[in-house]
Amino acid sequence: MLTLILLFIQEPLLRGYGASGQSLVEAIKYGTPLFLGLFAFMFANGGSGILRGEGDMKRAMYAIIVSVILNVVLDPIFIYVLNLGSAGASLATIVSSLGSAIVIMYWILIKKDTYVDVNLKGFKFESEIAKDILKVGIPASLDMFMMSLAMSFYLMFISSVGGEYGIAAFTSGQRLYLFGIMPLTAVASAVAAVSGSAFGANNWEFLERTHTYGTKFATVIAVGIMLILVIFAPQLSLIFAYTPETASLIPEITNFLRVACFGLLLVGIGMPSSFLYQGIGRGTTALAWTIIRELIFTVSFTYLFGMVFNWGLMGIWIGLAVGRILASILNFTYARYTLRKLKTTMN
Repeated sequence: MLTLILLFIQEPLLRGYGASGQSLVEAIKYGTPLFLGLFAFMFANGGSGILRGEGDMKRAMYAIIVSVILNVVLDPIFIYVLNLGSAGASLATIVSSLGSAIVIMYWILIKKDTYVDVNLKGFKFESEIAKDILKVGIPASLDMFMMSLAMSFYLMFISSVGGEYGIAAFTSGQRLYLFGIMPLTAVASAVAAVSGSAFGANNWEFLERTHTYGTKFATVIAVGIMLILVIFAPQLSLIFAYTPETASLIPEITNFLRVACFGLLLVGIGMPSSFLYQGIGRGTTALAWTIIRELIFTVSFTYLFGMVFNWGLMGIWIGLAVGRILASILNFTYARYTLRKLKTTMN
């Protein structure tokens, strides 16, 4: 269903982001194979979820490493040797995800050394289990959709004030930002898993400690990553602008890293809080905070500073940081309130 929908809407959506001419052609070349290969991501993510649910974080990590190594090897082959260009980068991503899925499925279906014994012969549909899965799964899916929707707004604002130059600077800087929050996502995922165990065992003290230590640990990491991105912004910008044709992007990518990445200052308390809600089975609460963070706060501030105050790209970078910082503070505050309320019903 997603493949059909995305293939149908990709061109008008890309035009809405400001893509035109050759950039539109390249985007469609990249997007089409990616959407056709969504099944590879489904199998990889589903299998990885089983491993993480069992607490087998090491093998879940090994599967990701397989995917990353395959991507590094296949990218230059598909892009340059086979001369597939943008489509080659997309195909490399799909094949890498498929490789990760095959490794995981080998462990689960052939080697059978996981706690979960997948045997379709004994399969029996149970509506209550399906409801439990959907209670977390649907909000989690909508969570990703809301972030994508917010990204659409960012791209439209950036396109309006900075054109393709602004889009190129943002997407390059955003790559580094997303790379920076990967360790935070890992910590937050651990918070979800451990808090789920504590909640299931009706152990409030362990649940509260999980959130406390998770936010402290994530905050230390976030501040360290923020300092690296801010201090070494010009050098890091060279990763995406090392040719004479792209050298003009360096100042704006640097501005993005030095301003927008200040949002990491308090993401370390916001992200574990969102994952805590998933751990205690409140997926709709996690979704609500994504909407508050991305659509209400961050989109509003990027529009206010970039469009209304007419501060241009710098205004949008400021809006990204301010929106995420304020939303993270509120999210953490609500998480602590939720834990206090749970104390009266647990133990």
